Amino acid sequence: MRIFTYGTLMRGFWNHSILGNNPEFISSAVAHGTLYAVSSFPGAKFTPRNSGDEKVIFGELYEVDCVTVAHLDRLEGYDSIRHTGMYLRVPIQCLTIKAHEYIEVQAYEWNRVVNENTLIPSGDYRTWCVANRTKNVGMKNVER
Repeated sequence: MRIFTYGTLMRGFWNHSILGNNPEFISSAVAHGTLYAVSSFPGAKFTPRNSGDEKVIFGELYEVDCVTVAHLDRLEGYDSIRHTGMYLRVPIQCLTIKAHEYIEVQAYEWNRVVNENTLIPSGDYRTWCVANRTKNVGMKNVER
């Protein structure tokens, strides 16, 4: 399964190891939506690519196996039956930077109300963390 990551699952962040010892990196990618700093981690609200919304979220695309997906579902609090967890795993289309094509992938979308004051205007969690280093205790090496 292809997974779009935009927060602590990206390279250099503390949850990246959950993707396994050698996750298959496909490409850097962007998805349409808005990114928020919901805690010491981000939450995304995705929008369809043809919605006219110009906001994008920067991230990374990986191919992962079903065992890894189960680990990710637990991490993200995804409940496939009740849909009451912190995140929902949803299908989205993202644009790969490598091939410059849209592909359908899965992503974890924040399943709670967002506070507009926590908006990450750039849509880039890595850049936001570098700018707000002292607020993010669990970061590893997040330099570009």
